[in-house]
This record gives sequence, C-alpha cells and structure tokens, in this order.
Amino acid sequence: MNRKIRSSIFLFTAPMIWGVAFVMQCMVDTVAVGTLTFNAVRYLLGALSLLPIIFFFEKEEYEPQKFRKTIIYGIITGIILFVASEFQMYGISINKSSGKSGFLTGLYMVIVPFLNLLIYKRKVLLKEWAAAIVATTGLFLLSVSEGFSNVSAGDFMVFVSAFFWAAHILAIDNFVDRVSPVKYSCVQFLTCAVLNGIFATFCEDFSVSGLCVNWLPILYTGVLSTGLGYTFQILGQRDANPNFASIVLASEGVYAALAGAVILSEKMTLKGYTGCVLMFLGTILSQVKLKKSVY
Repeated sequence: MNRKIRSSIFLFTAPMIWGVAFVMQCMVDTVAVGTLTFNAVRYLLGALSLLPIIFFFEKEEYEPQKFRKTIIYGIITGIILFVASEFQMYGISINKSSGKSGFLTGLYMVIVPFLNLLIYKRKVLLKEWAAAIVATTGLFLLSVSEGFSNVSAGDFMVFVSAFFWAAHILAIDNFVDRVSPVKYSCVQFLTCAVLNGIFATFCEDFSVSGLCVNWLPILYTGVLSTGLGYTFQILGQRDANPNFASIVLASEGVYAALAGAVILSEKMTLKGYTGCVLMFLGTILSQVKLKKSVY
C-alpha cells in the first residue's frame, strides 16, 4: 500500500477514536476512581497494548543512537502528555460535556503557530491571527452560551490542556523522524503512566472496585484511544503533509460532539453550536496557505 494512503488511513481513524474517547471520559465515575489513577491505568494499558505491535511489526536492527533518542524523546513527550491529559481529564470530570470538551481541546491547532513563535521564533502568518480571532469567538459562544455563569472550572481546565496538547504535537513533529515510532509511543505512555501513578499515590485512594466500575472507559481509552489513537497520530504525521494532517486531526471535536449527542444525548444552544462551527472554521483557516506574515 502507498505510504501516503496508509498515513491518511491512520490520520482519519485517530480523531474518530478520540472523539468517542471524550464520551468515555465523561462516563468515568470520578468518585470511585480519581483522575490520576484513571490516567495511570489508562496509559499503562496503552503501553502494554503496543508490545505485541513492537514485537511483530517494528523489528529492526539495533542502533544505539536511535534507541537512546527513542527513550529520551519518549520520556520528554510523556511528561508533556502527563500534564495535558491530567488537565483535560480533570476538566472533563467537572463539565461532563463530550462535545464542548472536544472543541476546547481542538483549539490546540490554533495555538501551535504561536508556540512555534515563542519556541522556534517562527513568524505568525496573517491567516493564523485571523484563525485565532475566529476560534476565540467560537470559544466564547460555546463556553458562555448560557451566560458567564455557565463557564465552569472544568471548561478552563480543558482549555489549558489545549496548550499542552499543542506542545505535544510540536514535540512529535520535532522527534518523530529520529526515533522508532511505536517504541517512542510506548515510552511516552509508560512515562505518563508512571507520573500519574506517583502523584495518585499521594493524592488519591486506590480502589480495585473503583477500577471495576469504570472498566469500559478504562479499556476503551487505554487500548483504543491511547494505544492505537496516539500511535496512529505518530505514524500518520510521519508520511503526511502537515497541513492535511492538522485539519484531519482537529476533526476530533466534531466526532466528540456527534458521539456525545448519540451516546449521551447531549444538547447545546444555538449559540453553542455556532461556537463549535466557528472554532472548527478557525482551525481550518489556520491551515489555509497565505503568503503574508505580520510578525
């Protein structure tokens, strides 16, 4: 199969998996299991689920330098993933909205260019400023669709997570060509699981019964969303045009809204839906090619 076609399949599948994962995260009983414990088990399952794939499909000659980079870069990416996922999961545990959380998370694609400016001194294009304005307007309509009293701490936490998801994407873009992709993915999940486990030991009470109550969200987010979804992202980004990849991955917000409506019977006001549309348009606008830059 052509590598570009294969990468497209990976990219189109990943946001579908992630969209349903928002529903699963909304279904988590955080009284029975804390968010740190949930993420620890989830990412441990994700790491374990990749071991057969590594054994059967990523057999390669041992290269000390590449192996060392895979471990080091995987740990760095795993630390970013730990922060991003905890902000997101804690926020979702408060607002319990799959659609809203999906679109708030999707703002990472608008944030990426500005992080590029801060970190790599890359110019911010005119269309990226326009995209930020459109997406921010959509965010306002979505989050305050019923007045400012409707803006929850959960919304803010998920919004903050978008900045770390943007950093996560930049890390993958920077590292993926220098590592063994599936091993790299496994290392980042294991790092994230260990960090969640350490903090959970001091901040939460562990309960086997709590894990049993939440078996479905843990299994789905661990094996499918984490193990397959993020690995599909890495494999897809490796061989796809970055603009095309960005647009496809950002569609997770649309799938989250659809899954929330079908599975959780979620409803939003007209302003809320308008906000979702504007945020998605802002994401697409951020990928449209224009020549001019303003900074």
